[in-house]
Amino acid sequence: MFQRRYLAGWEWVYDKITPTARQQIIHNVFQSDGWNVDVPSNNAVSFVSRHGFVFEVNRELMTCSCRLWQLSGIPCEHACRCIHSWADKLDKYVHRLWSVDEYRSAYGPGMQMLREITHWEWQTKANVLPPMKNSTNSSGSNEANCHSKAEINPSIRTSVCMSPRASLNFDVLCFVTIFNVTFKTKYGSNVQFLLTFRDNLSYLHRLLAAYGDVFIPVKTIAICNSI
Repeated sequence: MFQRRYLAGWEWVYDKITPTARQQIIHNVFQSDGWNVDVPSNNAVSFVSRHGFVFEVNRELMTCSCRLWQLSGIPCEHACRCIHSWADKLDKYVHRLWSVDEYRSAYGPGMQMLREITHWEWQTKANVLPPMKNSTNSSGSNEANCHSKAEINPSIRTSVCMSPRASLNFDVLCFVTIFNVTFKTKYGSNVQFLLTFRDNLSYLHRLLAAYGDVFIPVKTIAICNSI
C-alpha cells in the first residue's frame, strides 16, 4: 500500500493539489451557486448571504465564519464564491498540506533499510545477567514458609531451607548422590528436577538465584544418600 501511494503521487503531474482536494473544491463551487457577495471597501473581508444567512470570509487569514475552511484546509462554498468574485485561483487558497509536493514528501523515502546481518557490529560483552534477587525485610517469615513447603528426607538428618529467598545449605545435600526436587511455578504447574553430584547442586543454586520469583520449591526427595 505504501509503494502504491508513493507511485500514485508521481502520476499527478498536471495539478498542484491532490485529486481529493480537487474533487472537494469542485463540489464546493457547485454549492456556492446562489450566494450573494458583498465586498466592502476593505477587500480583505467579504460577506456572503442567502436566505437570511450571512457568513464572513477573510481573505488574508483564509478563514470563514462557518469554520469549514479552517477545519479542512479547503475553501468552503462561501469562500469559493468570494474567490470567484475576486477573480483569483482557487488553488492559491488551499492549505499546503493538500499540495502534490507535500504528498510526495510524505510517502517519499524515509527510514533506511536494515543492513544485512553480516554487516552488524557485534558487541564484545554479550552476557545477559539474571535479574537481581529481591531482599526480604524479615528472615523469620522466610524460615516459617520454608519449613512449611520443604519436605527433606529424614535420612539427611538436617533441616534444609529450600526457599529461594533464604540461604541454602548445599553442603549437606552434596552427600546425596541423587535427589529429586519438585518446584511449583507461579502459574500453578509443577516442575521436577533430577539432580546428581555437586555440579548439579551448583546449577540448582544458580537457578534459584535467577528465577527465585518463578520457581517455588515444594519438596526434596533423596533417592540415595551414599557417596
